Amino acid sequence: VVMYTAGTTVGAALLALVLGATGRALHILLPAVAYQWMVGLFGVVALAFALKELNIVRLPSWQVGWQVPASWMQPSRTFGNTLYGIVLGTGIFTYIPFASFYLLLMWEMAAGAVSLEAAVLLGMIYGVARGVPAALGGMSILRGSYPLPVSDWLIEHLGWWHAVNGLLLLLIGGFLLGSFVF
Repeated sequence: VVMYTAGTTVGAALLALVLGATGRALHILLPAVAYQWMVGLFGVVALAFALKELNIVRLPSWQVGWQVPASWMQPSRTFGNTLYGIVLGTGIFTYIPFASFYLLLMWEMAAGAVSLEAAVLLGMIYGVARGVPAALGGMSILRGSYPLPVSDWLIEHLGWWHAVNGLLLLLIGGFLLGSFVF
C-alpha cells in the first residue's frame, strides 16, 4: 500500500511537471494571452463538465481503457505495486470516471505558467488522494476486516459521487466565470 501510494504520487507529480512545463512554454510563446482568459476558459469547461457529470449533456471521455497487466506483479509485489501506482497516478493511461480530472490537468498546465512547483504540488495532492482508497483497504485488512464492502458501497453510490462532483463543478464554474474580468 505504501509503495502503491508513493507510485501514484510520483506518477501524478511527473505528469503535472510535464503539463506545467507545457504551460510555461505556452506562456512564453504567447505572452499576450492574459491569465483572465484562462480563468474564463476554465469556468466554461467546469460548467460543461458539470453538465456531463449531471447527465444533462453527453461529452466524449478522453481516456484509455487499458488495464495494468497482472504480470507486473511477477518479479516482486513491491515493484509491481510501485509501477501500478505510477501508471494509475498519471491517470491518463486508464479509465477515469470523473470529468473533474480533466479540469485538474488544465489547472496544472495553467499553474505551470506561473510556477512549476505549484503544478507539481497539485499533481502530488491528486496522487496522494488516488492512494487513499488503497490505504483504507490496507488498514481494513490489518484490522482483520474484508475491504470489499467499502469498495462495493463506493461503487453502488457512484451516481451520487457523480452528482456531488457535478455540483462542485457548477460552483467552481460559477465562481470562475463570476470572477472573469474583461
